[in-house]
Amino acid sequence: MDNTPAVMINYTNQPGIRLLSRYLLRLWAGYALSVTTIFVLVLMVLYGAEVLEDIAGGHVPVSMLSWQVLLYLPEAIRTVAPLGVMLGVLLAMGQLHNDGELTMMTAVGMTPRAKIRIGLWFGIISALLVFLLSGWALPAAKRYEQVLFQQAARSAEFWGVLPGQFTGLPEDKGVIYVAELDREGVAKEVFVNWRQQQQEQLLTSSTGQFRLENETGERSVTMHHGRRTTVAENGSMQTLDFAKAQVRLPVPVSAQRSIQPGAWSWSQLLAAGSLPALAEMHWRIAHAIACVILALIAVLLARYAPRRQATVRPLIALLIYVIYINLLNLSQVWVANGRLSPVIGLWWVHALAAIITIGLSRLHRRLA
Repeated sequence: MDNTPAVMINYTNQPGIRLLSRYLLRLWAGYALSVTTIFVLVLMVLYGAEVLEDIAGGHVPVSMLSWQVLLYLPEAIRTVAPLGVMLGVLLAMGQLHNDGELTMMTAVGMTPRAKIRIGLWFGIISALLVFLLSGWALPAAKRYEQVLFQQAARSAEFWGVLPGQFTGLPEDKGVIYVAELDREGVAKEVFVNWRQQQQEQLLTSSTGQFRLENETGERSVTMHHGRRTTVAENGSMQTLDFAKAQVRLPVPVSAQRSIQPGAWSWSQLLAAGSLPALAEMHWRIAHAIACVILALIAVLLARYAPRRQATVRPLIALLIYVIYINLLNLSQVWVANGRLSPVIGLWWVHALAAIITIGLSRLHRRLA
């Protein structure tokens, strides 16, 4: 009979724990990336449908389709990244349980507290990436979108003017005709029939230039070396030659675009100091903080009902994410409208989520 005394070996400080920690981080990152990619593709398809609807309504030129969808990518990633982090952890832990790897990790000293610590690191790394995306990449994409929109404003497809055809102006203000029109807005053989109040004007010129005012979004066509014929209500006519004439074209409100706080840099937001600017600053930080909290909640949820991984826990995670993000969105609107103090801002939502996380952590320790 072997009388060798049993020896309890403490594996918690062994290098293997560090290897397992890196293994968990890689596994969670892989699942999170896959889930995020799927949700991003869904959002891109839905947004592409909205852009096609705007194109059909004449509010966006066809040439902007690919750019509109591509520049929406940072916003799509920021929107679903917290959900991808949460579901990635849950799905990865479910796979580890099914393969029996969780049992092995526990046997070599991977304690629940260690998993929470790894989840915290995973959330912090994800938060840093989301913060860079939300704070710099997304505003830059929106600013570039505005630049492209201004460039496209000089194209014939934006103006809705087809060379060689009479085109009606919005609100039944008259018609316009150009023989040629390039993408820079330079037109040849321009004819404008402009109806305003009690008189009608007929303007013709050999050349013209379409323009879009950056500040107001108003459109106009500048005609050079032409002739203006004014027809009064009583039928009298007056003809004058002009060297330069500018005709403002009515624009639907939906076609006008202005630079919103979402496209401002951090320095512009700080300099503005307005409620919308402060709300935008809170919003850019919110998704990064959500990644940390949701990653910890996912680690804690992964302990419960492992056999129901494929159904119950992902649904719970989705419900938590929807409530969390909607509360953040609602708080942002309240801050922008002045109904909620910027000092409180979106922090109360994060605090509520943190309290829930702490409660789950204590329950997790009791079960451990």
